[in-house]
Amino acid sequence: MGAAGDMAWYSMRAVVEYLAPDALEDIKVFAEWDPHSGAVIRATGVLQFNAGKTATFDVGYTAGAAVMELTVAGTSGILTQDDFVLDWQSGFGFDNPDIQTGFIHRSGLATRNDFAFIETPSERSQHALMIDNFADLIRNGDAAEREIWLSATEKTQVFLDAIWQEIQTQARASPAMTPQVNMRENP
Repeated sequence: MGAAGDMAWYSMRAVVEYLAPDALEDIKVFAEWDPHSGAVIRATGVLQFNAGKTATFDVGYTAGAAVMELTVAGTSGILTQDDFVLDWQSGFGFDNPDIQTGFIHRSGLATRNDFAFIETPSERSQHALMIDNFADLIRNGDAAEREIWLSATEKTQVFLDAIWQEIQTQARASPAMTPQVNMRENP
């Protein structure tokens, strides 16, 4: 699955968290394949969910830079986080205590000078907090709380599976554009 299986999971988890869709209604995904390994090295797509909700994603290894942005557009503005996957300040890949953790909120017709940076400081890294939350859920969480997390994880995987299925459908439709190693039904 390459970049789709790696990075699109984060995108779909954000979809589950922020859009809270019930069902996927339509999907279109385009993938670029590595000619030597047959892995997906770039993919972009549009997903339409129930109630007219939509999401787009763009993942890949060929951009020449680490891009980990999340943009959520709603009726009262846009939120953007540029360290969505790896925390610039204290992530396992970075250690930059001078970089504030947070997101940008913008609304209306505004310039960069008018954007609001909302700082979200924490004494611990996002990775440590994730492990703490998981351990607390196991130790102290009740069945209903565990079910909420299990449901979100399952829905995330369902959307990722739909992306992969669409990539496979595109590959079957254009076999000349796709390395044969990727033509298997069960990756």
